[in-house]
Amino acid sequence: MRKITTERLYLRPVFIEDAEIITSWKTKPLMRKMSTGQHTEITVESQKKDIQKYEGSQDYLVICLKDHTPIGYCRIDWLNDNPGMVWLRFGLGEHRGEGYMYEALKDWFRDLFAYGVVRIDAEVYSFNKESIGLLEKLGFVIEGRRRKAHYDDEGYHDVLVMGLLKCDFTGERC
Repeated sequence: MRKITTERLYLRPVFIEDAEIITSWKTKPLMRKMSTGQHTEITVESQKKDIQKYEGSQDYLVICLKDHTPIGYCRIDWLNDNPGMVWLRFGLGEHRGEGYMYEALKDWFRDLFAYGVVRIDAEVYSFNKESIGLLEKLGFVIEGRRRKAHYDDEGYHDVLVMGLLKCDFTGERC
């Protein structure tokens, strides 16, 4: 895959040295609330262990501003029994609402689909309007709703199951 660079940022592979900043993002209250993995303990050590599986690959990328400041991450997990299908995860530190994630994911998706990905899956809580809007802007379609599948201090919430097909993203015939 090529080096992914946009007008305002670039994406680079994750490294062990990123564990501390990623931990700081993932432990912020807002990101914990929005994460489908919020019940998992997040420590610098757990992040190092997770990063080791991906270090240097194009499956887990750090999003950096042109001045080299890391601002977020995006990651896919391959669905082993379904070649060409991946599950998306992403998060930003302090730079929400500035269009960085859209910019990063749009460019990254071009490479993923060129590499052989056919489908990208995502799950998002129904109250996470920002992520739903971002995914829809990228072409994701709400394909299902897992009713009251998530519980937090505020009650039960639906989980939206979203999907993006290569043909929808590229404009090819499905």
